Amino acid sequence: MRQDKGWIVFLFILEIFITAFFIVGYKTRFFTFCLLLLHISFNFRNYLILDGGDCVLINLLIWSLFLPINRRLSIDSFLNEKESREECSSSLISFIFIMQIVFIYFTSAILKVGHWETGEALYYALSLEAYNRPFTGELLNYPNLLKFSSFYVFYLEKYLWLFLFIPFYQKFFRYLTVCLFMSFHCGIIIFMDIGLFPFIGILAWVPLLPGSFWSFFKLKKRKIFKVSLEGKHGLQEKVKEFNQKVFGSAVSIEKNAELSISIKKFTDQFCLDYGEKILTNLKVSNLYKFLYKLKIKKYLNKSEPRFDLSFISRARMILLIFLSVLLLALNLHIMKVVKVPKVFLNLARQIHFEQNWVMFTVLEEYDGWGVAMGITKRGETINLINQNQNVWEKPESVLNYYGGIRWVKFHSKLKEKSYEGFTYNQLTKLYLNYLGQKWNESNPDNLIEYVHYFYVFDEIGTDKTYDEFKRHLIESVEILPKDENE
Repeated sequence: MRQDKGWIVFLFILEIFITAFFIVGYKTRFFTFCLLLLHISFNFRNYLILDGGDCVLINLLIWSLFLPINRRLSIDSFLNEKESREECSSSLISFIFIMQIVFIYFTSAILKVGHWETGEALYYALSLEAYNRPFTGELLNYPNLLKFSSFYVFYLEKYLWLFLFIPFYQKFFRYLTVCLFMSFHCGIIIFMDIGLFPFIGILAWVPLLPGSFWSFFKLKKRKIFKVSLEGKHGLQEKVKEFNQKVFGSAVSIEKNAELSISIKKFTDQFCLDYGEKILTNLKVSNLYKFLYKLKIKKYLNKSEPRFDLSFISRARMILLIFLSVLLLALNLHIMKVVKVPKVFLNLARQIHFEQNWVMFTVLEEYDGWGVAMGITKRGETINLINQNQNVWEKPESVLNYYGGIRWVKFHSKLKEKSYEGFTYNQLTKLYLNYLGQKWNESNPDNLIEYVHYFYVFDEIGTDKTYDEFKRHLIESVEILPKDENE
């Protein structure tokens, strides 16, 4: 893949345009596919800084390829594009989509152990300074509230999604469930900064709102001609009267029904039902009969079959079934119920369909931050991350110290040294060399010779001085002159 800055900028601009078409709902399925490819590509380029929100977003885009997301609030629906009549497949993908949302929370709840079982989880989660807002620490003064909230979050994820499947008062329970999970994500946004996950989580629940909510946003495609079948002057009586006069028999129409059709569709359907009999009774010319039948044939060719059996439709159905089975298998694999073959795990990783909903499932009793200690030729030490000469001083805000949640993710990978079979030793050396070269370019009179990367462990719930922190050396690198380094 090309590395130049211009190409990367072009891809970002392209994604902006594709996202705009996706949002307004024009050629929705095509632009959903394009958006999915771009996001997978970007995720491959930035694998070390991804969070749970990136993974959820890819999953939502994959299922959006099958969902009829263009039926409301879209240009496609306004232009009256043909809607799929695959009722059974629409019902299937709707159920699979719901299960995808459910697995995000249920799988995470199954994996929650330790402090979640004792009600101390939120205390330790809100003590992680790399993810918390400046005012979050005030909540640590209310242990009973945090204990109640810990149990609430645990049981919310584990059981409350069952409200979606209650067979009575479905609309009420659907609204209740959506509101509960949306408020859960809003709480995360207020008190923590963990990236895109809570925002994507809110969006993921929007399609699960009841049909009455979406009916309110249904766009009128053209002027509608409403015809009443009831009453003395209704269409029911007029059709019976017409048939008795022309054909000598009445056509029964279901009573107490309401018909709402466009003028064009009504007239065409009327001609289809009675056209040939009218032509026969009126004894019009053979040429006119031929032209009329040709029009009827053209109309019939435009009509859709009840079940679309085209190659593309069957291929989509096969892909849908495969992804559904893979979805179930991957979540059961994470829960250690079944073991998925490595080839399917690699496939899921390639398309970023992984179901690793493990964030905050196991909470450690220590916090920490990374230190890139540069040693100059004068023997001075400098933390190259924040340019502080007091290297071991604890930052006031670890999140601001790193410069954002993506940098937090990056440094957490450096701390682990390896992740899912990948080793970060070489990456850490490149990063330290980058920091050293950047310092030397701006400080030619005080050059850095060596850079050591430490991870400093701070035990949660204790007040220690920086001399008492545990320091773990991760990697060291010698900073060569730029010409020699190249």
